[in-house]
Formats: sequence, C-alpha cells, structure tokens
Amino acid sequence: MSAFYLMAVAFIWFKLTQWTGKLWLKWRKNKPNTSRLLIDLSFMLIFLAWFTASFWYGGGRVHYYNAEVKRLCAIDGGIKVYEKVVLSPEDYDKLMKIGLGSSPSDKYFLAYQLGGKSLDTIIRNGNPTIKRDRNVVMERDNKKIIAEIIRYYRFDGGFPGPWETHGFSCPNYIDFSLERSIFTKEAVK
Repeated sequence: MSAFYLMAVAFIWFKLTQWTGKLWLKWRKNKPNTSRLLIDLSFMLIFLAWFTASFWYGGGRVHYYNAEVKRLCAIDGGIKVYEKVVLSPEDYDKLMKIGLGSSPSDKYFLAYQLGGKSLDTIIRNGNPTIKRDRNVVMERDNKKIIAEIIRYYRFDGGFPGPWETHGFSCPNYIDFSLERSIFTKEAVK
C-alpha cells in the first residue's frame, strides 16, 4: 500500500508542476518582451519555492531535526558517572547477564537500580517531536545517585503516509555499555 501512496503523491506533485507550467506558458503567450521577462522571473521564483518546499517537507526537515538532536546530544547527552562501583567477579557477571532493573520487585541485580520514573522534557512538540529523557542509576537502599543517563529522541517527521515513521535517538547504547561505564570488576588476586 505504501508504494501506491508514494506513486499517488508523486503523481499529484507532477500534475501540480505540470499545471503551473501550462499556466506560465498561457500567461506568457501574447505578451510583449518586457512582460514576458517579468512573468518568466515570477514563475521561476514560484517554481523554486515549490521545489524547495516539496523537498523540505519530503525529507529535508527530518535531516534538519536529526542534526538538531545530535547537537543537543553533544551538549549534555550521554552517561554521566558520578561514582564508579567495583563489584566482585560474581556480582559483575550477574549484572552483565541480567542488567539493571527499575523497581524493587524486579528479579534483577539487587543492590542498584534505574531510578524511578524517567524525567521527560518535550523540546519540540508537533511533527516531528523532539524529547529529552533523563534517567538515573541509584543504590536501592539509600537512593544515592551514582550516574545519570540523558538521551534525545526525534519522533515522526518522515514523509506522511499510512506507514510507521522512524525516529532517531542519540546517543546509541549497545548491549550493556551503561553498566560497563559505571561498574568495574574487582581484580582477582
């Protein structure tokens, strides 16, 4: 279905462009040379505006907002570790296998957790939406914060249609890089 939708959008864009071209030729036809130059210049500006707006709406704004997410991420995104934690080899291996949990009832690593609910901030609402997400890693017992994670997301903004649009996030964490940046394995003697 998405292929038919793209073909329909391309067809409508082509027909509008064709109609504008026919209108230009009709107005230009029986005019003196000075008026032709003015009409040519006017239609050239209209065509450039139409062409630019089409590509901006079709994909340029996605690249613009992805660059904005990358810029915001470079300012304060990523993992900020306030305290490195040294774990025994057994606890470290268990943490790397299971990961951090977010609630005390999780059957995850018991001493540390992802802190409560994340703090989301909407930076730009609409299409696309840009969101800042802040989460913390804390000790379960005394709620001491040992690290914070800040990510930026772009939702929607792709070419409109019946399909699901993709988003963009920064920074990208693969596997357990969060745990590896906070926790270290105790050296066995």
